[in-house]
Parts: sequence; structure tokens; C-alpha cells
Amino acid sequence: MGIFTELGVLYSKYKEEKLMEHVKLFWSRVNIRKMLKACEENAQWEELVFLHLHHDEFDNAALAMIAHPTEAWEHLKFKARADPHPRRPRALPPDRLAAAAARRRTRSQS
Repeated sequence: MGIFTELGVLYSKYKEEKLMEHVKLFWSRVNIRKMLKACEENAQWEELVFLHLHHDEFDNAALAMIAHPTEAWEHLKFKARADPHPRRPRALPPDRLAAAAARRRTRSQS
């Protein structure tokens, strides 16, 4: 756990372009509190929001997005969490829809 956290802190300070990849790959192995502090100190808001979401701190993620919308805002992060049924059933394709209508007509005529 320590090596992944320390590498993340070093990426945060010296190789910012590699930080998000590292956090996405090893978020379960880092000390999230320490990484949150490093990201906040170095103004890496997108990574900060990602870590808050994976630490189940949705209110802190929302506050970070509101405070830094140009860097951290992502509408899908809210939509995926807020909508309990993100996929609605699809409509039938036209050929199956016509066949179902024909079956209903024949049932009603008999």
C-alpha cells in the first residue's frame, strides 16, 4: 500500500500527466486520504474528484466539482449515481412492432 501511495504523491508533484492513470489503476491500493491531500495541495481537481467518488464521499466530490467546474466537472458522474434506472427498455423494432399489432387485431376480431 505504501509504495503505490508514495508513487502517487511523487506523480502529483513531478509528473502530473501520469497521475490520473496511476490513480485509476491503483485506487484500491493507495492510502486515499494521503492522495486526496496531495491532489488538493497540487490543484489536481479531476483526480481529487475521482478519489472522492471511489472513497464514497459523494458530497465532497460534488463540492470539489462546484468549486472547480472547468477542471473537474463531469455530468455523467452525477447522472450515473443519481439515476437508479439509467437504461429504459427499448421500443420494439418496426418489423416486430407491426407483427405485434397484427396479432392484437386478429385477437380482437375473433
